Amino acid sequence: MLNKTEREELVGGANRAWQKYAKSDGKKAKGNDLPKEFWGEAIERLKPLRVYNDRVNIAIVLRDDGKTEEGFYVSLAISSYAPRVGDRFLRLDKLSEPGETPFGVVYHYKAKKE
Repeated sequence: MLNKTEREELVGGANRAWQKYAKSDGKKAKGNDLPKEFWGEAIERLKPLRVYNDRVNIAIVLRDDGKTEEGFYVSLAISSYAPRVGDRFLRLDKLSEPGETPFGVVYHYKAKKE
C-alpha cells in the first residue's frame, strides 16, 4: 500500500491531472480517460493500465479482468460525488488518515466494470 507521503503526492497528482483534463480541448481525451501526458509522476509511478475521470474523481486502474477493475480511487475535494460500496463498488478501503491533505481522499477500490 501507500505511505503518507505517497498518498499526499497522489492526491496532488490527481488534482493536477483533473485540472489538465478539465482545461483540455477534448481532442486529447477519449471519453473519460485521461491522456498519459496528464498523469504526472505520482500517478505514472504506479504503472496504471488507465486513469479516468469518475464524476470529478480520479480512478487509477491497476488491474482489470474484464468484469472488474481494481486500483486507487482519489476522491477530490471539488467533487460532489462521494464513492460508497453498493451497486458499482465492491470494495472501497479508505487509505487516507486524519490530518492528511484536505484536497482529496485516497481509497483502494474494486468495482464492477460499467
